[in-house]
Amino acid sequence: MTSTNPAEVFYRKLRTSKRYIGKGEFAHDVAELIQSGGAFKCPAYLTQAIQSAMR
Repeated sequence: MTSTNPAEVFYRKLRTSKRYIGKGEFAHDVAELIQSGGAFKCPAYLTQAIQSAMR
């Protein structure tokens, strides 16, 4: 199945099996990908929220 929803496409690429992954596991997987040095882009509102939380 193909989707034009970027969040869904991202979610599907992260999945390593046919099982459901919850928000916590999803967040952990994203954090590991970022930490490994891969390119990462997110919506501007998330960038602003993260930067605000880091101050």
